Amino acid sequence: MILVATGYHKNFSRAESEEPRYTASMERETKTACVITVLTGAAIWLVIEKLGHRREAWDCALYFKAGIPLAVLAAAVAGAIQPARPWRWGLLVLFSQAGVAFIQNPTGNLMPLGLIVFAVLSIPAIMTAYLGAWIFGRRRPATPPSA
Repeated sequence: MILVATGYHKNFSRAESEEPRYTASMERETKTACVITVLTGAAIWLVIEKLGHRREAWDCALYFKAGIPLAVLAAAVAGAIQPARPWRWGLLVLFSQAGVAFIQNPTGNLMPLGLIVFAVLSIPAIMTAYLGAWIFGRRRPATPPSA
């Protein structure tokens, strides 16, 4: 069912003579979505950390009231920009925060537990990235028009 909803079932029956479906514009969209998610995730962590006057952003209630919803929104926007494999946008936006946390405190003894928490927190972001990909991915053609 997931294969049909995302259009990946078409790739399994593709003839070898057809052009590859990955174009230069898709590569640009992938880079744009990657930059959006990584920078948004890092900015969320750093801004909430400073606003909340905490050592880690998730020690502040603002992180769960505004940070996670912003991360989820960024994943949905990235899914809309590049609908191929949208799960990565939900992971990137949250695990970029893990990267910032590790850079700030590389000797954190609770980092393995923190990675598990980031993985759980990424579930809503992954779901909305799929939603953004589904909504906006239907509006664009599956393959570029032939010349």
